Amino acid sequence: MRRGYQLADDDDPYGPGTDLVLSLFAMAILIVGLVGTGDAIQSGSDAGRIGQAPTNTNIPDRDLLAANQRNQELLSRITALQNEVRDLGRRGPPPPNLSPQNPTADNVLTQDPAQKAYEEFLNCTAGQSGCPAKACAQTYLTSFPSGQHAVEVNKDEEGAEKVCQVENLAKTAAEDFSSFQGCMAQLSVCDQHLCVERFQARLAIEPYVSMLRKLGADAAKTCETSRQDALFASFQQCIQSSAPCDRAACEEKLNGALMGPRAVEITRTLDDAKAICEVQKRPSPQFAARELLNEFYRTLGEKGQGPDKSFAELYAPKVAFYGQPITREAAVAAKNETFKKLSGAAVTVRQDSVEINCDPDGATCNVTGWADGEFTNLNGSTQNTSFQFRFVFSNVLTNPQVTSEAVTNLTKK
Repeated sequence: MRRGYQLADDDDPYGPGTDLVLSLFAMAILIVGLVGTGDAIQSGSDAGRIGQAPTNTNIPDRDLLAANQRNQELLSRITALQNEVRDLGRRGPPPPNLSPQNPTADNVLTQDPAQKAYEEFLNCTAGQSGCPAKACAQTYLTSFPSGQHAVEVNKDEEGAEKVCQVENLAKTAAEDFSSFQGCMAQLSVCDQHLCVERFQARLAIEPYVSMLRKLGADAAKTCETSRQDALFASFQQCIQSSAPCDRAACEEKLNGALMGPRAVEITRTLDDAKAICEVQKRPSPQFAARELLNEFYRTLGEKGQGPDKSFAELYAPKVAFYGQPITREAAVAAKNETFKKLSGAAVTVRQDSVEINCDPDGATCNVTGWADGEFTNLNGSTQNTSFQFRFVFSNVLTNPQVTSEAVTNLTKK
């Protein structure tokens, strides 16, 4: 809108030039009336035309001179107005609907609806942004889509639209996050990943993306910890209900599912069980001594060469042979001399008569008991005997050997 002019009333059929001409015409009528009054004053005598000194009148000379001067001034003004009217006709009328005035704001708002709407838009958007500001802009553009301020308002609407979209997205995301929290509260920690998968596409703006990622990771970590605790509790129950040599099966049930500190603890528990099992599987010194006793007489029945060992392996390097300290070789030779006189030999140990006294580590064991023997001579005759044996065994748990041999109370049957 051009400043300095006031918009005219659209219902006025006359322009500003017409108004001016009419005004000048009214003033001319007024002046003519005044002149007529002067003529009436002068007609009382034969003074003549205006501008001549009056004669034979009762009006003072000074008053007549003043009236004459005013008439001259009025005639000059009439002439000037007529010239101005002719000049206006040559220049044409001023811009339509404009008046060279300096209007007030109230007049502008009253006469220009578009300007009024723009002022209302400015008042509407004061302190507003986003969706409210967008609504203000749409109100103006709906009424004046091509108004003087339409481009400016349209830009404001575009900016407000972007902010409005963000605000709506944030509002929707806040509502979705509240629903997500409700989902998490309803499910177990190991099922909460379902909530994350369900809402991750809807919660696609910050800070919800980061929050969703963190809550999902925390839930997965807590779930794994809970699972590890449950597996370890099951493993411990298996250990407590199993014998040491059977505890390795408890680890097989886990199938490598336990990790971290739990895995270290499981390894330590199984190592302890293995050590206990090895001790339990290891024969006692008494058991090992009995085994060596039976092995000795089985070898004797095979004439010194048993199925597993020979006398050369059973005797220690130094042996007390029937009270005489001799070497292993000498003891084996003495046995072979006896075997030359026999075609067969069989000795049965009376197991219930065997007494075994060993050191805790099996380094030395004293073994006594009774046995029955059946010896067949070369001529085929058989001789049955019973006797009491006395042995000293050494290192029965690691390298069992006979270090002393004696027989007493030999009785022939």
